[in-house]
Amino acid sequence: AFFFSLFLMNNARLGPPIIVAFFVGIVVYILRVAFKEDKSYRTKVFIFMVLCTSLIMYAFVQGLMSSALENFVEFNTTKSILSIPLQPATVIAFENVGVIIFGVILAISTKKRLENNNVLEPGSLVTRGLSFNIVAFLMIPLGIMLANGQTGMVSVLFPILLLFFVAAGEIHINATIFSLVGGLIKPHHQGVFTGYMFVNVALGIVFAGPISNYAI
Repeated sequence: AFFFSLFLMNNARLGPPIIVAFFVGIVVYILRVAFKEDKSYRTKVFIFMVLCTSLIMYAFVQGLMSSALENFVEFNTTKSILSIPLQPATVIAFENVGVIIFGVILAISTKKRLENNNVLEPGSLVTRGLSFNIVAFLMIPLGIMLANGQTGMVSVLFPILLLFFVAAGEIHINATIFSLVGGLIKPHHQGVFTGYMFVNVALGIVFAGPISNYAI
């Protein structure tokens, strides 16, 4: 996997067609698995596949957001915190920091809920995730409202806050999909279906790339 990643880094144009081909291949495989099973399990597989299509749109929007946010940071923000200069790519990296932080927080809170027999339903996790995203996208207009009156520049803190809220939403959405894998799919198929989930995410990002470039 490491050497394959290095290969793709040096041959970036091959990435999208490989992802699309892998997506088609895994869909064919899953459909073959589904039609070999009984009707009840087949229905669960189809439900999971339909729900996973939402990840394509979710990743697509996130891909567009990343490109838009990099340009916003470059041309409309102070690009520094406490006199520390921050490049757009560095600011975008705060989403990864947020994923780690909120991932740990969600894991700890989930463990406590399980100990108290108080489990959050998938619908609740999705609602929380979408709520975090709504708050996230309010950060930019809020930052513009509070922009420097003389320079018109927005504090780079607002894009960073946006990314933290997006990360919190992403963690809750991904947790929901993982719970669906455990709830709908048989144990010996769960590895394949978890991989299928991430392929959907990759496909959404692939679609976002050319559209972002066209918009820019």
